[in-house]
Amino acid sequence: MLRAAVRLNVSTGLVASAAAAGQYTTRCDVVEKPQRRVTPVRELERDVIVLERQVAGEPLKRINLEEMIEDLADPSRKLVMFGEHHDDAKAQDVERSVYDGMARRQRDSRRRVALALEFVDADARRDAESFASGRSNDVAKLFRGEGDTKRYGPLAFLARALGGPIVAANAPRRHARLVAKQGVSALDTISGDDVAKLPPLPYHHTPLSEAYAERLQMVGLRSKNVVAAQCLWDAAMAHSCLDFLKTNTRDAIMLVCGAFHVQHFLGVVDHVEKYTESGGPFEPLDRDEFRVVVCVPMDGPSFLRRSLVDVWDDPS
Repeated sequence: MLRAAVRLNVSTGLVASAAAAGQYTTRCDVVEKPQRRVTPVRELERDVIVLERQVAGEPLKRINLEEMIEDLADPSRKLVMFGEHHDDAKAQDVERSVYDGMARRQRDSRRRVALALEFVDADARRDAESFASGRSNDVAKLFRGEGDTKRYGPLAFLARALGGPIVAANAPRRHARLVAKQGVSALDTISGDDVAKLPPLPYHHTPLSEAYAERLQMVGLRSKNVVAAQCLWDAAMAHSCLDFLKTNTRDAIMLVCGAFHVQHFLGVVDHVEKYTESGGPFEPLDRDEFRVVVCVPMDGPSFLRRSLVDVWDDPS
């Protein structure tokens, strides 16, 4: 068993951050038939430290998980982007508690909280709709493999139980692979049905910010085609969330994806801001209308040492 720190980034006004910590195993529990499983926030608080930043450049300051969930569930929030490390079971525990808290707080107003998943791509769009509506119980059809089903099946069941639509957020993996191997021009050859599963073409296939370009290089993504494939995923997830909000104006949506896609307000966030700028395909989205949450593991000794203070430097 490892100690882990889970960092939660939230934006209030301009930029804010938060961090949480608890225990996790590097492999998720085996779930033969995933059901909705939610750790009560009061119980989870014993394992979690939450920090936030209200102003860019300031240190992270300690709050509690309940306060963070209250902020995410505020009626003015339309989009919450939750980034995680996929082998971090504690992050997935936090995700379920956050989604549960957000959705339950909206029930009196009949405002739904949709669940958008990186791990459910547009090839599974009909399966996601069928599962969310209750016409199907086969949650495995939503995901790319058994591992994703075990990790995120419980979250999908939870969303359905709370009346939340499930959005197939990502571009099909086969199209990302096609771009990575042959380049963006290869998308010119796909069928009209497949084009409908992608963000509007041509999409922005180069990083929308210098900071994101630098981060891609730092992790070894230097090939023009591989970067274009990464940008396809970012654009697809941003467009899927905004398209849902355009059609369902009273509702909110929570995206769960890999941390790299949203960390430091880059990647998917870059595309959200591009799509919602003046003259774009979607209504402008104010910074106060969305939040970013990023979970970052931390080793046990570091967590125990840093849990003794109420103000942190940025842990990432």
